[in-house]
Amino acid sequence: MANAKNYTDALARAFQNTKEVMMANILNDVYSTHLVADYNRIEMPRRGRYQVWQGTKIVADRIKHRREALAVMKLLKENKNGTS
Repeated sequence: MANAKNYTDALARAFQNTKEVMMANILNDVYSTHLVADYNRIEMPRRGRYQVWQGTKIVADRIKHRREALAVMKLLKENKNGTS
């Protein structure tokens, strides 16, 4: 019975270490390749108000209508591509 407990404890520690290493690698890959910085999105933190985010930076806040937020996103996309 003691061997089973030691094995279980060792296995639990190994899984915890593996999980921490995997999460660190995933976060490093995401932030090092700038996948987050290139991502535009719309959020609605409060009812009836929208925010436009570009990566981790807020671009526009307190927009009343979703269509206006989509227009802001379209402008950001066009400016990024070099067209207007």
